[in-house]
Amino acid sequence: SLATGIAYEKKGANSTGTVRNYGNDPTEKITTHIRYHYLTVPAMVQMTLGRNVQFFVRTGISGGFLLRQTFVTESFDDQPKSTFNNTDNNNRFDIGLSTGIGGKVPLSERFSFHVELRDHWGLSNISKAPVINDGTVKPHSITLLLGLTYRPAIKSKKKIYSPVK
Repeated sequence: SLATGIAYEKKGANSTGTVRNYGNDPTEKITTHIRYHYLTVPAMVQMTLGRNVQFFVRTGISGGFLLRQTFVTESFDDQPKSTFNNTDNNNRFDIGLSTGIGGKVPLSERFSFHVELRDHWGLSNISKAPVINDGTVKPHSITLLLGLTYRPAIKSKKKIYSPVK
């Protein structure tokens, strides 16, 4: 079967460096949080095992649209905490490979609970700016998904015919 959806994902990394004075002496450590905010849409093929309790494996592609990218720098020396919007220095679209493994447990006739561990590997360089050593920036995320599924009742449109006497 085919599995798809839309999700908001917050991806990121932390970078720690050393602040130096004019004499090049280290004064203190500084931490910067790099945050990416994405809307993602996966399209994955799914293989399911089981009837009542189901286990599944998914694999396919995923497209992501960058909503915003920021650098958040913690306060250091006499500098306050700061946030810098860096969205314009990134490509807005990312494409990648996604895989997932999970399970679904029925709670009633209409509701079921599901859990999935999904891995996304970005294939495209999202940085418009040069990267040190001719490198690239490719997002990678591991996501734990928890969900509740509702299956609506489908009314039958069958007409019952009786023979005319």
